[in-house]
Amino acid sequence: FAARVLITIAVELVVALIFGYWEKKTLLFFAAVNLATQVLLNMILALVNIRYGFLLFLFAYMFGELIVVTFEAVFYSAFIGKYSRQNGKVFYAICANLASFFAGVVFSANFTALM
Repeated sequence: FAARVLITIAVELVVALIFGYWEKKTLLFFAAVNLATQVLLNMILALVNIRYGFLLFLFAYMFGELIVVTFEAVFYSAFIGKYSRQNGKVFYAICANLASFFAGVVFSANFTALM
């Protein structure tokens, strides 16, 4: 769990730097929002997996990621102006979440292969 959250935050912060978000306050804001959304998403997914099984887990994972992307895009658009004048907050949220999703898939595949 902790590894997934840390990988997600690290990947999304690298994407933020690529998008030109260099301000410390902005990066801390992104990290805090990501920590909150990832903890909540992973808690829900764990409960779904335990209670309803892997098939519903996959559906919940995809649906949950869409909700996270939407929430982060809206949240960044509404509040990041306090910390940054950069444009493209919605596009950043989409790209960062796609990058962290694929990093998570690679991590999961490699971690599973090690077991």
